[in-house]
Amino acid sequence: MRRVRRKCARGLSVIALSLVVLCGPAGAQDKTLTEGRPLTRLGDAFPVGPGDGAVYGGVFGTFQRASPNRALTPFQIVYGPFPQTQIGLGTSLASHPHDTDDPHPGDLSASLRVNFGRETLLIPSFATAFAVTVPTGVDSRATVYELKGYASKTLGFSLYGHFNVAVDVTDRIDRGERRARYKLALGLNHPLPEFASMVIAADVFSDQSSTIGQPNTTGVELGVRYRLTPALYWDAGVGSELIGPRDRSAFFLTTGFTWGFTLGGP
Repeated sequence: MRRVRRKCARGLSVIALSLVVLCGPAGAQDKTLTEGRPLTRLGDAFPVGPGDGAVYGGVFGTFQRASPNRALTPFQIVYGPFPQTQIGLGTSLASHPHDTDDPHPGDLSASLRVNFGRETLLIPSFATAFAVTVPTGVDSRATVYELKGYASKTLGFSLYGHFNVAVDVTDRIDRGERRARYKLALGLNHPLPEFASMVIAADVFSDQSSTIGQPNTTGVELGVRYRLTPALYWDAGVGSELIGPRDRSAFFLTTGFTWGFTLGGP
């Protein structure tokens, strides 16, 4: 297991280093950060342009401490129909569907995200999102409602700080489970000045356990996103759930592609 994790981390490092060495500047810097691209938990609060959209597909693999290792293939489409407003629709498939939850593979998620204006010298940019995940997936029987808040601030020298807080509410629970639980993430992203098409990002996160009496799942992530063309991005990330229940992820990695598009708008 340790050998597999070392090989995966080494391979990601080699890919990222190759892109830095072989590729030079390519257009203006892109500071945006969205959950799953490349970090699984952290997103930014910056405004979304009307008419701007994106399609994302990727692979998420996790090496568990107790249960079987597994892979997940998320798919998502988002679109900004109005200024500072974004809607989204997503689902996923899994290699071990009966061992995967939060969400269950095949569940359908719909979201609405609203930005509250641009940052000022002292005040960060704020946004909020409301998402509903309906039980259309394997072994799924509960609807989950999520309310999430975002705060983002330019820290200087092409460095941006982000704080996310979310509350998940489940309409059907078993004995010993929480109906509502919180999730926190705090991190940074940095578009490299010398390579404007590359962004590196990192965060720490803490997810409250869905089972009463179990500790929070707390860990770290590191990721990179690279713009291959004006509309196509590649991303990759690695992380570990360092503290938490016995069956947590010792090591996880994610990679995928994002295709951006524009429909309508001003």
